[in-house]
Amino acid sequence: SIHVNFWLGSFDKMTGVRRFLREQGLAWEAVNDCTVFIGDSPNDEPLFAETTPAKKRKKAAKKAK
Repeated sequence: SIHVNFWLGSFDKMTGVRRFLREQGLAWEAVNDCTVFIGDSPNDEPLFAETTPAKKRKKAAKKAK
C-alpha cells in the first residue's frame, strides 16, 4: 500500500475542517471537545494546535513558568 500526500499552496487541515463544519451548519467550538483527530503529515499541525487538549497544555505550561 502506498500513500502519497501532496498539496499546493497554504492549505491545511484546520482550514478544511472549518470549511466543512461551516458547510454543515456547525462551528469548530461546538465539536472541538468531542472530536478525535489522527494524522502524521505537516498539514495536520495547525489542526492539532487548535484542539482542546493542545490549548490546555499550552495554558498549563504558561502557568508553570
